Amino acid sequence: MDEFFVVLNDLQNDDHVTKLKRFRQHRVTTRFDHSRNVAICSYKISKKLRLKIDESALARGAMLHDFFMYDTRSKEVNAYKHGIKHAEIALENAAMLYSLSPVERNIIYSHMWPLNITHLPKSKEAALVCVADKYCAVKEFFGKK
Repeated sequence: MDEFFVVLNDLQNDDHVTKLKRFRQHRVTTRFDHSRNVAICSYKISKKLRLKIDESALARGAMLHDFFMYDTRSKEVNAYKHGIKHAEIALENAAMLYSLSPVERNIIYSHMWPLNITHLPKSKEAALVCVADKYCAVKEFFGKK
C-alpha cells in the first residue's frame, strides 16, 4: 500500500479528525468527507501528472486543511470572514494536536489561495490541495459527493 493511504487511514481513525464528521460542508458532505475527498483528489492529480511528492505530507495536510470546529452556517460566522480566516484557525488547531512539517503547515495555511492572496502555496503538495479543494467544493456544492 502506498504511504499516502497508510497515513490517510491512520488519520481517518484519529479521534480528533473523526470529530469533523459532526459538521456539514458544502451542502451534501461532512467536513470529514470533504477533507478525505480533497486528499484523494490531490493524490490522484499527483499520480496523473507523475509528480514526485511527499505522500505523507499530502495526506496529513489535506485531511487537516479544514480542521476547524464550528458550523459555517451559524449566524455568528460571516461568510467572507470565514473564507479568509478558517485556514489560520485550522492550522492553529492542527498544530496544537499534531507535530506538523513545514510542508504540512503550508498546505493548511495556503489552501484558500488566491482568496488569501498572501498565503501562497510553496510546494507541489500545497498547490495540489489548493486546486483539489476548489474542485471538490464545487462538486459537493452541486450535490456530487
